[in-house]
Amino acid sequence: MLVEWYREASHCRIPDVDVGYIMDVWMVEAVIYALIKVCGYSRGRAEKLFQRGVLFSKEEREAQHQEILSGIANIDDDSKETYMWQILAHLNQSDQDDQST
Repeated sequence: MLVEWYREASHCRIPDVDVGYIMDVWMVEAVIYALIKVCGYSRGRAEKLFQRGVLFSKEEREAQHQEILSGIANIDDDSKETYMWQILAHLNQSDQDDQST
């Protein structure tokens, strides 16, 4: 949608619009603007929330990793188990880091 608007606004007829610029600048500004308008945040708070990113609970992260693992058909059971233990260790470390801040 933004790419089409950019083409119309700039009268750009070149099919290879700089999508990187749109994603790196316009999308960021669009999300921040939405936080300001929809949630009523100040610009500073909206930028801070955007930079922090999405926070997931431990259960949500585990569910995401389970979904990834279930989608991998060519991985053996031992590798799945090893990967799962690594994920759990990482999640526990993330939780400890979250609690210390």
